[in-house]
Amino acid sequence: MLDDNARILSTTFNSAKIHEVARIVYVSSSCVFEKSLAYPIRESDLESAPAPSPGYPFSKLLGEAYCRSFRQQYGVPYTIIRPFNVYGPGEMPGSQTGKSHLIPDLTAKLLRGQHPLEIFGDGTHTRSFTHVGDIARGIVSGLESPQPVNEDFNLGHTVEVSILELAKKLWRICGRTDHFASRSVGRHAIDVKKRGLHACDNATQFPV
Repeated sequence: MLDDNARILSTTFNSAKIHEVARIVYVSSSCVFEKSLAYPIRESDLESAPAPSPGYPFSKLLGEAYCRSFRQQYGVPYTIIRPFNVYGPGEMPGSQTGKSHLIPDLTAKLLRGQHPLEIFGDGTHTRSFTHVGDIARGIVSGLESPQPVNEDFNLGHTVEVSILELAKKLWRICGRTDHFASRSVGRHAIDVKKRGLHACDNATQFPV
């Protein structure tokens, strides 16, 4: 994945330079903060955050480095947007537990009638879940507005939800009438306890 994404980045940015595009809007990811101890997370916290793990997280950080490098050397303008915990219609669960995003994973298990519901960790972990429609509007706003040129933005909901709270809500939404019960099935290798956003700390802000 790291190699594939690096090839895509190199091709895209070099093409942007050759064809003198007006601006690159790069969709990064909150996983670039994977090992950051900052809470809540500000855009400026990336400067002090340890490098994320190899593979997808590092490839997203590499894309941000491409943005800044091509701006510095070739004058290609950019806007970096980092979505946080996106969810929405059409996303399917993975074939194995923990191989897909949380909401489709839990939903699939609930619809199969799993009881107790299997979750990673103790359920107290929190995330800033953001609907894909809001993310799309944020990306379009970043593209159309002149204000966020050569800036980076975290994009997500400022209200955190615990995994256990989310599981109980999905239990009701899926029509389960039996008594809610859950059990822990371990934890991920990179165990981010809390992931919350701080209000945008860039001086330049754009409307969403």
